[in-house]
Amino acid sequence: IENCPLVFLNCQDCEIDNLQPIKNLRSLQYLDISRTLVGKLDINLQQIKNLLIEECNINNLKALENSINLEYLNISKSQITNLELLVNCKKLKTMICEDCDIDELVELENLVNLNINNTKIKSLEPIKQCYKLQQLLCRNTKINDVQICQNFKQLVDVDLMNTQVFDFTPFLETSLQSLNIIYTRNFVKGIVELLCKNVNIYHYKGKSLGVEKQQHQVTKLNLEYLKINDLQFSVDLRCLIELNIGWTEISSLTPLSECQNLKK
Repeated sequence: IENCPLVFLNCQDCEIDNLQPIKNLRSLQYLDISRTLVGKLDINLQQIKNLLIEECNINNLKALENSINLEYLNISKSQITNLELLVNCKKLKTMICEDCDIDELVELENLVNLNINNTKIKSLEPIKQCYKLQQLLCRNTKINDVQICQNFKQLVDVDLMNTQVFDFTPFLETSLQSLNIIYTRNFVKGIVELLCKNVNIYHYKGKSLGVEKQQHQVTKLNLEYLKINDLQFSVDLRCLIELNIGWTEISSLTPLSECQNLKK
């Protein structure tokens, strides 16, 4: 293909094994070679905006070193192990790295959506200045601290399923709407406070916690199966009428002594 003004090219699930036939597509902005036989990115991708190489045997991103227009990148289930060459991709908004052997992130200040499910990443520190982040998917990782998430004021969707995070209070400073903590390994902190801010929290086999309010006061609270061992919360529960703490590890009801309206 010589000097064709092609902008969009989808080759996913095809049996192509190299990109040389499209090396002269200078106008190409969208390229999907997911689940192909391509083993390396050996063409000029300086103008590319969207690149999908899911389930490819590609093991480095050198071709993206100067891809300053890149906005969307999916490298899931590829052989990529290092993201350092993406530091110049300042326009990158969505990065999907699911099921990769990546153990460290890089600073990408304009990220809006980040998926690092099933990776070796332990820390979110490199993205502490990603103030535009709205979605953060980290299930099945070794992440145990989300303190920097208090910087992400626009954050609405978080998946921390099967992680070691226990303190979720940093999310109180965000716009969080949905939180997945299924198979969380530790006793949790800040979950009830988030629940009272109307965050949808999934914590046990897809079940969600529940809260009801009347005139801004909590009247019903369902904490069934939540991994907690005490009832010390920073929210006012004095107007509580119904409370479900079944299958938790609560050992004392003393904190409920001021709940004069509690009936069930």
